[in-house]
Amino acid sequence: SLLLNRLPTAVTMGATNGSLTAAKKLRLMVRKNLKNNGPPGVRWKQLSPKYKKFKKRKGGNTDNIWYFKGTYYKNIKVMKKNGSVYVGVPAYKRSTINSKPKTLGQIANMLENGSTATGLPARPLWKPTFKEFGGKPEIAKHITIGIRREVFLLTGIRPKVTM
Repeated sequence: SLLLNRLPTAVTMGATNGSLTAAKKLRLMVRKNLKNNGPPGVRWKQLSPKYKKFKKRKGGNTDNIWYFKGTYYKNIKVMKKNGSVYVGVPAYKRSTINSKPKTLGQIANMLENGSTATGLPARPLWKPTFKEFGGKPEIAKHITIGIRREVFLLTGIRPKVTM
């Protein structure tokens, strides 16, 4: 009876721990791809000479396309909200580059999808990195491993799972 009462907690803890493990791995991959000017196999259009001059004048990094001063890069975080785990940038955090600062989420969306209003070409980072990571099946694998680990710690039994 004690085992049955504690099993749901072990499953919940395992799922959370597995989600956190997957999120941390994804965060590392996003940051690596950001530093490397794009995910493997994705070629981003080079910066226009005009924007490169602007970036240099503002003290930004002209060698990396997505990386300006590091604000975005440093704010890619693993976050928990309402029992779910997310990888991204905090909604409240703003860029300090322009006189009308945008949130980092707005900037990510503009860079990911491009902007016809500003003539910014799409420079996909998140979608291709998630695909490189392995997508939903990889997240499911991490969650399954987390649950198995917690059930083993609770019972001493190694549960077998087929997917």
